[in-house]
Amino acid sequence: MARAASPKGGPEPEIIRYRAGDSAIETVISDASTPNLFGTTSFIIITECQNLRSEALEALAVYFKAPSPTTILICEGASIGKKLGKDHPFTRALKESKKFITLVECPSPPDYKMHEWASETSRSRYKRSLNEDAARLLIECTGTNQSRITSELEKLDIVLNPGMEIGEKEIREYTGGAGEKQPWDLAPAVARKEIDSALGILANLFEFNTPALQMLYALNTHFAGLLRLKIYFSNQRELLAQTKKLARMGFRGKDEFNRLMAEAIKESRFSERPLPPNMIYARIVLPRLLDQLDNYSLDQLTYILRYLATIDVNLKTGLFKGGLIDMERVILSIMYSDKHRMETIL
Repeated sequence: MARAASPKGGPEPEIIRYRAGDSAIETVISDASTPNLFGTTSFIIITECQNLRSEALEALAVYFKAPSPTTILICEGASIGKKLGKDHPFTRALKESKKFITLVECPSPPDYKMHEWASETSRSRYKRSLNEDAARLLIECTGTNQSRITSELEKLDIVLNPGMEIGEKEIREYTGGAGEKQPWDLAPAVARKEIDSALGILANLFEFNTPALQMLYALNTHFAGLLRLKIYFSNQRELLAQTKKLARMGFRGKDEFNRLMAEAIKESRFSERPLPPNMIYARIVLPRLLDQLDNYSLDQLTYILRYLATIDVNLKTGLFKGGLIDMERVILSIMYSDKHRMETIL
């Protein structure tokens, strides 16, 4: 972990979280360099930094030489920059900027003890009890990646009532990868371009004999909503930038983010019914809807709707069989619609 130092004490800090690769490193550094409007210390946390490319680490190296005095930048990850040469700017910055950087080694527990680590993390960081059976189920759903486990615990902490114990029921209800999937679980994974996740959900749907027609309906409904929301924000770019920053602030920006997104959902007609602010987290934050918007242009979204309409007609006429392999092709065609396109009937 690399931390750019700043004064201790003072009012409660602002916390903004990023996941490496989800946002441009320039955006992260801009937030880190901008003084907090309320004069408090800001924490900028970047998780999974082992996924940062060389040019991103080089940009961080520049920031490390003169960090903001009101920001603590925390870079979490396994062996960050270990594969870089000794002359790389990031490697040199770790040696030359020790006044501003603290390195902390956090050894990972063995896989067979990861459920114990999850229980302890839940208790110490979120003040929530996580019993052994629930912890084992969480590991079964998330794997042994500590960043993923922490991310799921944070989601649960926001969703559940204060002080509520995390049990197996809560894990199954709120944690990604658990239980039987529904058609509307597929579209957000496709829109996020998460191939492994989308194909896994698709296999689950076929395992439970979900008709292809229901999957196509869910995909069409979701991408039609994305198109309407994309048009809404394309006319209000400053509002989009403000909304994205509030989303990165997590719990501290939750109320204002919920208000802005509830209004955007209503005005854009993203869904058939307006979403109350208390439903924004489950419908917008967990599926990372703003990331989905960034993945597709207006032109792509209009093409995807034409493509899905074509597949729907072909399914009803028997030209499209709607089997597992057929639906896999549909998913990949959507994800790579920026490079490859099929002929449509519209």
